[in-house]
Amino acid sequence: MRIGRILSMIVLLSSLVCAQNTEQKVVSKIIQAHYVNVNHLRDLLNNIPGVTIKADSGMGVLVVSGRPDSVDAIEEMVKKLDIAPRDVEVTAYLLSGSSQSAGDNLPAELGPAVKQLHALFAYKGYKLIDSFVSRGREGRGVRVSGTLPNTNSRYAFGYGSADVSGESQKTIRIDGLDLSVATPLTGPDSGTDKNGNPRMSQAGIHTDLDAVEGQKVVVGKSNVNGTNDAMILIITVKVIN
Repeated sequence: MRIGRILSMIVLLSSLVCAQNTEQKVVSKIIQAHYVNVNHLRDLLNNIPGVTIKADSGMGVLVVSGRPDSVDAIEEMVKKLDIAPRDVEVTAYLLSGSSQSAGDNLPAELGPAVKQLHALFAYKGYKLIDSFVSRGREGRGVRVSGTLPNTNSRYAFGYGSADVSGESQKTIRIDGLDLSVATPLTGPDSGTDKNGNPRMSQAGIHTDLDAVEGQKVVVGKSNVNGTNDAMILIITVKVIN
């Protein structure tokens, strides 16, 4: 998020306004915003002394009135804040952890994460079930779904929002991350519910997290069908400018 930079600019602008000659003339200017909600900009900037700001959300403009230097400074601030949102690409790796079969069957790129898994959990072996990629705009949510390979299990993966902070090393805050996997029950527990749908076993992982761009993060695990085996989620995040 750009909160620190916004606050710094507001402090500088307030200092500029207070230092100006009160005899300066008042001017008005229409400032176009292409990406940022103009009502949010108005609410953010309206407390700066010496200026009056009105917003027209239909046209996406601010009408700013005040002393010339103050109006120019607000225009520069809007230019810095009115930045196109970036795309956030999340690659999810869905693994199984087995308490029975020893040995790992995973791609080399997951090597460091597997070492972390062996340090965290007592499973004897891990294998990759599936991987999938989702891409969405910064500040927005995304959801993807599909069928896991060689199974009749359906998955749904997504999150509520992803926000980027930092420049050289970006950190992505992911809120409302959710993975759910539904598998039709077999054996004595199989059958249908009152609506005629197959009875399902559910496994899921739900959390908020911070991820450094490019690093593989072990998100969490969920037990499968009441057994000692587990479904484990690892993600890596990339910011696309």
